[in-house]
Amino acid sequence: MDRATELPAGPPPRMRPWRNSPGKRLVAALVVPLVYAVNRPSMAAFGRAFYDLALRFNGIGINFKGRHGLTAGEERFLARHLSAGERGVLIDVGANGGAYARFLRARCPAARIVAFEPHPATFLSLVANTASDRIEAMNRAVGAAPGRSTCTTSPARTARPRRA
Repeated sequence: MDRATELPAGPPPRMRPWRNSPGKRLVAALVVPLVYAVNRPSMAAFGRAFYDLALRFNGIGINFKGRHGLTAGEERFLARHLSAGERGVLIDVGANGGAYARFLRARCPAARIVAFEPHPATFLSLVANTASDRIEAMNRAVGAAPGRSTCTTSPARTARPRRA
């Protein structure tokens, strides 16, 4: 068994069983019909909005637009975990147009930044967007094992160079 599938050491966590009480029966009586009402195709937009709202209330906000081309959550995470004096190698896998790599460069000017983008057209966009930022762009895919792969996409999905 490898580390990813090993059980943690120590006793298993205690599960608290459902204790039937008047309050819990009332909540279940109110929530179950609501779940049935919104769990249908005609309510899919409401479900997505509710899910998005729940993520935002929990501080995730995965689709809040940030100020530097990333999501606000990504920018907060990087600002919290990268020191300005970082001197190591920072890697952007699946770099697309290079927004993540450019943000890394702005946060860590002394670091070596390598951006990998396998799609040829998107790679050209990456090179154009990061040419002045001292970012090493590699037209390669990154995977768990060496080998070859085919990269396909529709023409409308390719990245475009940023505007100055």
